[in-house]
Amino acid sequence: MRKILAVSGGIDSMVLMHIFRDDPETCVVHFDHGTRKSSADDADFVRKTAEKYSLEFFSKRAKLGENVSEETARISRYEYFSQISEKVGGEIFTAHHGGDLVETIAINLVRGTGWRGLVPFGNKMVWRPFVETGLLPHEAAEELFTYSVSDLTGVNLNSDGDFSAESAGYFAERFIVSKKAIYKYAYVHDISFRQDPTNADDKYLRNRVREKLRFLPDYNIAELFKIYHQMNNLKLGVESMVDGILVKTDNDGGSGFGTGAVKRYPREWFAEMDDEVALEILREILKRTQISATRPQMLDFLQAIRNYSSGKYFNLPDDKLVKITKSWFIL
Repeated sequence: MRKILAVSGGIDSMVLMHIFRDDPETCVVHFDHGTRKSSADDADFVRKTAEKYSLEFFSKRAKLGENVSEETARISRYEYFSQISEKVGGEIFTAHHGGDLVETIAINLVRGTGWRGLVPFGNKMVWRPFVETGLLPHEAAEELFTYSVSDLTGVNLNSDGDFSAESAGYFAERFIVSKKAIYKYAYVHDISFRQDPTNADDKYLRNRVREKLRFLPDYNIAELFKIYHQMNNLKLGVESMVDGILVKTDNDGGSGFGTGAVKRYPREWFAEMDDEVALEILREILKRTQISATRPQMLDFLQAIRNYSSGKYFNLPDDKLVKITKSWFIL
């Protein structure tokens, strides 16, 4: 599977390209949003660097305009990335790092997203080696790990300031690369990059949040990383539980929805389960079916699973129906 590096020309993605420059499966993709005149120079800069490393290069220029929203720009960018992914048969790698993680968590908490807001970057079609550091080449991981120690990214030190025996191996697998570590790597390897002037524009929420977080002590950031790992483990646990109870059939199984694969879940699982645990599992089930529901709707759904008689249907948002049988509920 090829690695498609999303490179904007900024320091984070240029470091990412340098790290994977010798991987024969690597190619580079650049999306020019067309929001400022200098963006064409960014595309040319990325192309020339990719050529220097002998990496295949893909790019597209859009005309989104100066007043485009962050969300519209993001959607347009990832639509293009997906097209390239299908074309070359690869997976997208982005340069999101620990600072981006903290900023996104802060934004999610402001928006009231609950505990799942502590586990951002949930797109399974995108890989982030600076957060999922097991994806990094070993030599680069060791170097970035060394730079990250002083940034307190969750590594326990003993009284002499060295790694404790149990921490060294544990966090070598799970450390998160900080912005400081990226700057250090770029300095050591003399990596050139371009600065996007919109990163200082306070009309964007992320930039305003970044400015506030700049004064957050390193030890607080370290605690956020630990919480992220804990919540990510919880999220993976919920996903595993759903996998464990899901029953797929290759026909309608008497569901009344016609032919084709259907998904069945046992009602008994939810009979005496704690409500909060049950709601999290149901939320994951609906997410896989691309259905979004409010908490009151989820509570009604849970009561239907527990109490409806066989043969009844329950209405979910977007005109989705769930059939309740004696032993199953069927999506």
